[in-house]
Amino acid sequence: MTRRRAPQRTTEETRHLLVAATRWLMASMPTSAITVRAIGEEAGLPFSLVNRHFGTKDALLQTALEQIMSEWIAAINDGPADQLVDRAVEYLAAHPFDVAGIRYVTVDESTFPDGRSPVADAIVARYAEAGRHVEAIDVTVALSLVLGWMSAEDHWITTAGLPADEARAIVKAHALRCLER
Repeated sequence: MTRRRAPQRTTEETRHLLVAATRWLMASMPTSAITVRAIGEEAGLPFSLVNRHFGTKDALLQTALEQIMSEWIAAINDGPADQLVDRAVEYLAAHPFDVAGIRYVTVDESTFPDGRSPVADAIVARYAEAGRHVEAIDVTVALSLVLGWMSAEDHWITTAGLPADEARAIVKAHALRCLER
């Protein structure tokens, strides 16, 4: 019997599959619980490819987090400054599996070496470009409110007894108040 070989993938395709699997796993468990074996299984690849393509699991996690953040920042920055919170909420609603990763990055100071949140920095910069001053702490509070809501939106909508659009409008209004204090 001849043994069949797995189809050959490019380095870019392999890295994409590993990052996508990591993002998926981040939505269902803490990053500390994610193993290279679980990433390999989710990606349908040998787990040894994590180390071959990223060096370490932590480097792969960092790559996945940076990808999530860059996509979120791009979505937030795509439009006028006074609609940043709207776009942040819309992005999270459209990408529910990224909520856990975004929450991790914005809450855990150890995620980035300097302890700064790239999302908060991007929002502060966008407000500055629009000629408005906003403090990073106010942005962090607004993001925390939005992320807290989005991570358990179904529960909160049921608890509040409101239609989803009305409940989101209330969250947006409160988040904007944080930015305009």
